[in-house]
Amino acid sequence: MPKLVVHDSDRTFLLDLEADETLVVGRGTRCEIPVHAPRASRRHCRVVPLGGGHGIEDLGSTNGTTVNGAPFPDVQALADGDVIDAGGCRIVYRIH
Repeated sequence: MPKLVVHDSDRTFLLDLEADETLVVGRGTRCEIPVHAPRASRRHCRVVPLGGGHGIEDLGSTNGTTVNGAPFPDVQALADGDVIDAGGCRIVYRIH
């Protein structure tokens, strides 16, 4: 089962990720992955099912989202070990 290792400004936690699950990352209280990173938008990005795995989509955030340090257009497919930066919150995608 894929996992997300979330390194927020004041904590680190692990989330199991279901195959068909969509999760929104942001400072908003209604986000499935609420974060405290000061540069994160209220609805920063979204983890989405993509081609049997998962991808990441920026939701028009002010500071943008990167994968392995690079910006991306639309939706970026994720591979094991990819590092997502969402406004200073670091999220590692793990398949194993």
